[in-house]
Amino acid sequence: MGVAINPMGVSIANYTNNLISELVKITNDDFEIFLIDFFTGKIIEDISPEDNLVPIMKQVNMLSFSKILMRQTIYSGKLQSKIIEKKIDVVHVPFLGRPAPPIPLAFSKVKVVVTNHGMANLALPKSYFYRKNDLARKMFDFTQVLQWHLIKDRLATIITVSHSEKYNIAKNLNISLDKIRVIYHGVSDEFRPISDKRELEETFKKYGVNQPYIFHLSAYQPKKNLVGVLKAFAVAKKKYRIPDRLVIGGKQPTIIKDITKSLNIQDDVIFTGFIANKDLPKLYSGAKFFIFPSFHESFGLPILEAMASGTPVITSNVFSLRELGEGVALLVNPYNLNEIAEAMYTLSVDNVLRRKLRNKGLKKAQEFSWEVTAKKHLKVYQEALAS
Repeated sequence: MGVAINPMGVSIANYTNNLISELVKITNDDFEIFLIDFFTGKIIEDISPEDNLVPIMKQVNMLSFSKILMRQTIYSGKLQSKIIEKKIDVVHVPFLGRPAPPIPLAFSKVKVVVTNHGMANLALPKSYFYRKNDLARKMFDFTQVLQWHLIKDRLATIITVSHSEKYNIAKNLNISLDKIRVIYHGVSDEFRPISDKRELEETFKKYGVNQPYIFHLSAYQPKKNLVGVLKAFAVAKKKYRIPDRLVIGGKQPTIIKDITKSLNIQDDVIFTGFIANKDLPKLYSGAKFFIFPSFHESFGLPILEAMASGTPVITSNVFSLRELGEGVALLVNPYNLNEIAEAMYTLSVDNVLRRKLRNKGLKKAQEFSWEVTAKKHLKVYQEALAS
């Protein structure tokens, strides 16, 4: 069986890289994997488990939807010829969500599987995504929802990453629940408790981190609720006088740093900027706890990475974060700053609770592996071929 996977979208690089690496390990000689760039027709063969696929991932420019649609049309013939040439049975597009399935697939006879990583723009108020005059993004979202409607019946299976997002997709795109398959992400082996003091201290020095600290990780988006984290932290410092600093990982805009100054907590907040993958497990492991109270997540991989690293977690009681965190994390209403601040205080001072959540989180994280994820994808491919 031949399966073609289009590895597009920088934010999905980790998923695609781990998925393909595991697929190559578990399949036999009767199974071939090709990577196809739908916009150029370029094809990559002979993939091994050791290959790093991240450099070939491409980022979709959300504002250039007309250019994207034009390219899809131009290269549709080249795509079809590659499918025929390589005798591809199933095409898997793993980067979807707000970008819809590529138009050329509507004209192909091949079985089509897609992964929709989530459509927060359909689940949250529009104010989280659009400024008053953000016409380009509104037009992009409109065209993508329309494109989903046009092509949904052509799809063999839609994979998504949580039961919460399955219902969001089904409701807002009017897609049958039977067509949507939930397959959770895995957690990479490098996320584990790290106790080597020298290793931790070198990482702390690199990023200017001092213990004790609370850790948050995200690339700035309003739905990540980082402003809420900062405001709740300010309350926790003033009202409860917690001793911890707040370490913010990921690139953040100037406005976030300005808010930190306006709350007069700038001396207790550390912005690390981009964090290398090899350093993440150490920063998780060194934290007193991890806080991630997003308004919406389709999956919420950072909370599982934190759990796998032996770090207690505070997260939201909504969408997939409740699905993954219930019973193993402190759940809070992401819209209630006082509730978040109180949870920060509780976990800061309660050593017994931190130890309890640490143990529960470690056990929970063991349920998620990329090998299991790959096996479930392979089953989807086989079912699509047999249908």
